[in-house]
Amino acid sequence: MAKNNRFITTFAFVALALVFFVLSFASSYNLLDAAINQDVNLSNNVKITAVAPPGTLSLKVNSDTFTVPTVGNVNSSAIGARAYDWSISVDGGITWTRYQGTGSIAGIPLENITGDIWIKEYDGEHTNGWLSAFGFNRPEDNAGASGVQANRNKLTVVEFRDEEGNNSFIPNGTTNAQYYLYNTFYSCTNLTDISHFEIPALPSTVTNASNYLSNIFNKSGLTSLE
Repeated sequence: MAKNNRFITTFAFVALALVFFVLSFASSYNLLDAAINQDVNLSNNVKITAVAPPGTLSLKVNSDTFTVPTVGNVNSSAIGARAYDWSISVDGGITWTRYQGTGSIAGIPLENITGDIWIKEYDGEHTNGWLSAFGFNRPEDNAGASGVQANRNKLTVVEFRDEEGNNSFIPNGTTNAQYYLYNTFYSCTNLTDISHFEIPALPSTVTNASNYLSNIFNKSGLTSLE
């Protein structure tokens, strides 16, 4: 009888230990999985931030409000205002909201920002030029909501990796690329990190690239590029 009791006790202990191991592994796996795919608040002071996938523009700001600039060089008569159809997340890719319109100085006001701002093409097709409406441009051309200096000062980090073979800033068939990405982050005084911002190659159709990328970071916190 005593042997049976010892066997039952031993079996119960092993079973309990196995259950504890499985639960611990599942908990660790869920945390790791979440850390890879989205922001995870581990404490009040520690936050893991996901890396935006290719074809997604990521903006870090130092505020819970920000107005996404959609001027896209409207001052250039060669280009004019550009349409956009974007999905935007204010929590590092967890939830998304669709925004459609034509670029203007009003921009796209965002509130309740809890993580990185992610911007991607709504239909996910990675069409060349889908991001061409994005940009601050010069203050004198963009004095509205998105262009006021207080809004520019909120931007601290810009990250972008294009899909291979794409140029998200220049539409298909473009021959004249002048002024694309011109003054895009002008006067963003707290923008100090572009280490993960990749400029895609120009489309083969482009024959005029004068002023392409000109002053893209002019007057920003990247003083070495001014």
